[in-house]
Amino acid sequence: FEAYRPEGYIDAVATAGGTGAVHIAIANYSEVGDDVLASDWRWGIYGSLCQEIGRRLTTFALLDESGAFNIESFSSAVADVLRKQDSLLIILNTPANNPTGFALSDQDWAEVLQVCRFHEKQGKRISILVDIAYIAYAGEKNEVRTFMKQFSNLPPHLFIMAAFSMSKGYTLYGQRAGALVGVSSSEDVIKEFTELGRYSARTSWSNVNRAAMTLLTTIRGDAALTKRLDEERMEFFRIIQQRASLFTEEAAQCGLRVIPYHAGFFISIPAANPQAVCEALQDELVFAAPLALGVRLGVCSVPLPKIKGLAAKIKKAVDK
Repeated sequence: FEAYRPEGYIDAVATAGGTGAVHIAIANYSEVGDDVLASDWRWGIYGSLCQEIGRRLTTFALLDESGAFNIESFSSAVADVLRKQDSLLIILNTPANNPTGFALSDQDWAEVLQVCRFHEKQGKRISILVDIAYIAYAGEKNEVRTFMKQFSNLPPHLFIMAAFSMSKGYTLYGQRAGALVGVSSSEDVIKEFTELGRYSARTSWSNVNRAAMTLLTTIRGDAALTKRLDEERMEFFRIIQQRASLFTEEAAQCGLRVIPYHAGFFISIPAANPQAVCEALQDELVFAAPLALGVRLGVCSVPLPKIKGLAAKIKKAVDK
């Protein structure tokens, strides 16, 4: 939370990466047969995680026609699901959304919580999982966390969780360490969260990588090491931003439509036939990922010189 730690009871469960955190949240805060809500532009594995344990993923439109967060679609989807079930788990991947680089603003968050408060007052139970896997590359660490203060003193039946990944935040890919963090105004809710999480972790993967956990506590306990890590991450952030800025500038110049990008590893391009676009790009030695609604480009892995001219190549493939 850095400078924006919310008021309330907070605890965490170590998980097998950010994916493990998402798994525990789905397993413990939805029922078999339930709908779990996420945005249409999303990480595809959310659906697999739901399906594997007997849940269904349903979606709302992330963006409206102006490219802003679609609060109307979100509100409508929440209401639709809660007409048939008494509780709902919502997954919001922000900031630095995978696959788009989009982020909810503080005002967007205020409206999301207003919708959820309304249904909580009607006797429904709502849990929000904030997937912050890429937050370390969304900007200055405090500026990108201002929304977290809004999680203070929420009603007991409106529960907030965050899925954290050491892979990104501590530049530690492959070590499979993360955490599921819970925030509540109720001590009883947090105690239950911790007990459920530990049980689920124990029965899913036992314990996570001890070396990774030791590294995290060592760095966080040393101001000099924390400062060095912050500086390293910000340098990576600046490199990615340079690439993304060049790509979005050239996309605007050649008329390529791009999902509004704020920060993060990925940029997405809407396409009617994503698979065909990706196959056409392979002829240009450009390798992108096909999604349900478009194509995902990993600016995290493309050097700046190779970004130049890339938008035009993608525009040609999309038109074809």
